Amino acid sequence: MGLSFSLNRILEILGTDVDVSGAAESITAISGIASLGAAQPGDLSFLANPKYRDQVAACAASVILVPRDYKASPAKAGQVLLRVDQPSMALALICREVELTLLPKPSPGIHPAAIVEPSAEIDPSAYVGAGCYVGPQARVAAGVVLHANATIETHAVIGEDAVIFNNVAIAAFCEIGPRCRI
Repeated sequence: MGLSFSLNRILEILGTDVDVSGAAESITAISGIASLGAAQPGDLSFLANPKYRDQVAACAASVILVPRDYKASPAKAGQVLLRVDQPSMALALICREVELTLLPKPSPGIHPAAIVEPSAEIDPSAYVGAGCYVGPQARVAAGVVLHANATIETHAVIGEDAVIFNNVAIAAFCEIGPRCRI
């Protein structure tokens, strides 16, 4: 993964509605995310589908996200179970933080090598990268990132905090929702 998160940082990301069981003091850092069957010490894993419930007991991950009603086996030595309402959502929150850490958001602004039609609307907090084209009456909302060579055609709308990656074209009159990654 290229970085690590402390258990305290993971708990900050997940918020206050987490039940922690196991040897929390023994968890120094999480440096990977893996399936229940492939996880090793130092990894985070999760149980979202009940059909994999029996794999939790054999899992070697240091931290496992489990549903709040999980009771099948206790945490092993050197392991913590984090009971949450939705393990998949909890994992998504952690993955979002990993992405933001590994791919920091560029500073707002329009690169001098971008082409923005005069009738396009671009929020001042958005970033428009080199080689981008933003067409007539297109709208780019707050916090949007358009990576190099992205094309936003006529009347297209890009929702708040969305990210459009390199060389992606959004066709005329299309609408991309908030926080989408394309």
